[in-house]
Amino acid sequence: MIKYISLLALTLSISTQANASSYFDIKEQISQKYNLKLGLNTSITNFYTSKNNITKEFYTPYLYKELFQTKNSQATLNFSLNNVRFSPITPINSASFLGIANLFDSYDTNYNELYELYYAHTIKLPYTIELGVGQIPISKFDTQTRSPIQIQHFNNNSLYQNGSFTYPTAGLGSYVSIDNNKDFSISLGAIDATNPYAQGFKIKNISKFDFSSFLSFNYYPKIKNKYQSSYSILLYDKPNVSKAPTTSRGLSLSLLQDISNNKSIFFKYNTSNGNYSIIKNSYSVGLLYHLQEDNVLAIGYSLNRINDTNAVHKNEEVLEAYYKYNLTPSLSIKPDIEIYTRPAYKSSSETIFSLTLTLGI
Repeated sequence: MIKYISLLALTLSISTQANASSYFDIKEQISQKYNLKLGLNTSITNFYTSKNNITKEFYTPYLYKELFQTKNSQATLNFSLNNVRFSPITPINSASFLGIANLFDSYDTNYNELYELYYAHTIKLPYTIELGVGQIPISKFDTQTRSPIQIQHFNNNSLYQNGSFTYPTAGLGSYVSIDNNKDFSISLGAIDATNPYAQGFKIKNISKFDFSSFLSFNYYPKIKNKYQSSYSILLYDKPNVSKAPTTSRGLSLSLLQDISNNKSIFFKYNTSNGNYSIIKNSYSVGLLYHLQEDNVLAIGYSLNRINDTNAVHKNEEVLEAYYKYNLTPSLSIKPDIEIYTRPAYKSSSETIFSLTLTLGI
């Protein structure tokens, strides 16, 4: 509770008129002078059960630098990392400690992750071609509600990304994307699979040719030239490597549909084979309500089928709601609640819930 109050006090301090104006001016000056977008997301989550409570702190600094831009081309440098800390530190991972399979942001132990550090070059022809090389996250191509900026999406893994994913978090590799500048794009690439948890920037294993490859399709027509749609499919494979044993292939399907000028609905289906993921299949639905000044109210539900003979409940359910509110153009706050019913590893039908407060600077 003290950490919640401290984070809220920091938010209110920054959002006072004088401080907010000064901070916004500094970010704008940096953006205009150096073509640089940077920021920090930080969040505090408390998980509540009948016996065990855990606090999770999450920090995500990010930086996007436009290196150059001409009439027909653009180059950018993209960087973000994640730092996760739990208290108290448990003798086992926090998901097992709480008795659930599908945890917030998929992290269940103290963690440092280089989520992305790559160079992207875009060429604008009759089609737009983007080439990327560096530390690349496959989740960049997985669904439309995923963003490396934490405050812009759901917290629960099944709702914001992919509940059953087995691909590496990120790795050294490359990709190419082709967009017809109308309603269709295709992307394919491969990343190093020997560093599955993206713990640093590693190149010594590249010669082993253990890569995870992926192929994604995105179709985004407008219905009656008014309501935007987005339908995406991701196919991927993961080789057997020492840090992530067993071979696996997976499918991710995502549908996002505007139903009015300010409301969107989404549906996701994820599946993977092999025994690497605890979740075999994940089904998610939700509603995004876009308010004035880019504020967002969202609610989502996910049903996860558990791929573990030791699980007590084979269908774990998660309900999540959040409200992202922009205090200033450069400062956002997001309160969030998650409710877990039929936790996979709880013998009773106990309900577990979490409260999260996220600050985007």
